Formats: sequence, C-alpha cells, structure tokens
Amino acid sequence: MNILLVEDDPQVMETVHDYLAVKGHEIDCAYHGKAALTLAESAAFDIIILDVMMPKMDGLEAAKAIRQQLNQSTPILFLTARDTLDDKLAGFAAGGDDYLVKPFALQELEARIKALTIRSRGLADSATLSLGSLTYHIEHQRGKTQQGEFSLPVIQHQILHTLLNASPGFVSKNQFIERIWQNEEPDSDAFRSHLYKLRKALAHYAPDVEIVTEQGRGYRLVQRAS
Repeated sequence: MNILLVEDDPQVMETVHDYLAVKGHEIDCAYHGKAALTLAESAAFDIIILDVMMPKMDGLEAAKAIRQQLNQSTPILFLTARDTLDDKLAGFAAGGDDYLVKPFALQELEARIKALTIRSRGLADSATLSLGSLTYHIEHQRGKTQQGEFSLPVIQHQILHTLLNASPGFVSKNQFIERIWQNEEPDSDAFRSHLYKLRKALAHYAPDVEIVTEQGRGYRLVQRAS
C-alpha cells in the first residue's frame, strides 16, 4: 500500500514510518502541508495520514486543498492531539474520513488504515448511477451535473453510492453502519457531519436531488418535484 505520511514531529514520523514499513507499506513523508500537496499532486496514494498542527500549511488546509484544488478523493486520516467535538467536526468538514487522537496505539492506526482502504476499494465497480441531473461514476467516485464535476471523500462517496443503489427506497442508519463501517458503529456526530457535507454538495451540484429523512425508516435519495 502506498501511504503519504505528513507529520512535523520527527519522533512521531520515525515511529509511524518504521512501523508501517515493517508491515510492508511504501511510505512517502512530508513535514508540512505544502510539501504534502506537492507529493499528492505528483504521485498516487492509497491513503494520506495528516497531522493537524503543522508549520507553513496545517493539516486542515492541506486536506481542503487536496479535495478542492487537486480534486482527489484519496482517504484522509487525521492524527492530532486535539480531541474536542469542534476539532473533529472541523476535520470532517475539511474533507477528512477518519480522526485518530494522539497518543495512539500503532495497531489501532494500522487497523484504521486497513478499514479506510477497504471501504475505498470495496465500492469500486464500473457502474454509473443516475438520478435527475446527477450522473455518478462509482469507480472514479465522481459526479457530473450541469453545474460541473465533483468528487467526494470516501465516506460521503459510500453514503451516496448506497443511497443511489437503494433509491427510491429507504436506507436505515443500521444498514449504513453494516455496509460502510462493517458493524462498528461510528461516532454519531461523525455520521451526521458526513451526511451534512454530502447534502451541501448535492445542493450545490444537483439541486434537483435531495436526501430525505423519515423518522423510523431512515434516509432516501429522491428527485425534487419540478
């Protein structure tokens, strides 16, 4: 697996690098966000591990640039000592897919890396799904509408893929957990944050498509009545 590790603490960098290298991964390293962008633009990675607090460009700004400027949907895992709810929501809003608080066990880091990459690859197929003005290419994790093209972070991609497959039927929260998180229930705030960001993306690129919530039944993707 090709991993981009972005961390300004040399000791943490060395510890994580050596552990993952022993596990057979190929690691490229950067000490700040600007260097991470250069590497992400010039090479393909299976996952990006980003520290949040860094010089020159912090992890949140780097994640936003990876999503918006480079238009990449590579899974992003944040590493940080900041563990408040606002910090976590800021990470998800910037385009992150998961959040690991320091200090952490290296075994947990490896488990989260595996889970993110399985989710990223597990939904890849050649199908193109459509609803209203939205055409979504599953393999490339890209949507196309009259407003333009867009890509989504891994979790939002999986939520949209699941909703498109089920449309116009409902998908319960438990079904999302089973399909995306493999029965390991996520933080409820994380799920709501991903859903909120996906709704914002749809409102901008495909305003005729919306996610409807119905108490006791779950969520479904529908085309707005004209």
